Amino acid sequence: MPKSCCAFGCSNHNMMEKKFSFFTFPDKNPERWKKWVKAVNRVNADGSEWKPSKGTVLCSEHFISGRNRF
Repeated sequence: MPKSCCAFGCSNHNMMEKKFSFFTFPDKNPERWKKWVKAVNRVNADGSEWKPSKGTVLCSEHFISGRNRF
């Protein structure tokens, strides 16, 4: 199944020639999960808070030297 990065403005996906790693949201760490959601900077069309689904991923472009930016 194709994976697409959920970060606002990012169009990276796993079917591109350039290879990216993809990371799921840290559901076992609620504080880190909240930081990731805030950093993704998304809202729903109706203005409500955006929440990732179980399969939502971020690509490696949003991480620095093996550590995330969040």
